[in-house]
Amino acid sequence: GTGSDEVNEFLEKNYKENITIEEAASLAIAAINLKSEEKSGIDHIKMSKILTESKTIEKISLDDLKKFDEAAKGKFVK
Repeated sequence: GTGSDEVNEFLEKNYKENITIEEAASLAIAAINLKSEEKSGIDHIKMSKILTESKTIEKISLDDLKKFDEAAKGKFVK
């Protein structure tokens, strides 16, 4: 969609091979907010993770989303 080239470029610049799940979540939030109409915050974001051992899906809590959002601020190259 609109802006996808810019988001892909952003992800290519900031993705690292050994990224942690927390860093990946922060990167995802930063990428979403790059082109989102809201531009910041987490009210428009829902996120889950797949737990490999139990093969279940776990919703990321609002508190964790807030932590990932704070960690993303100023961390990634636009």
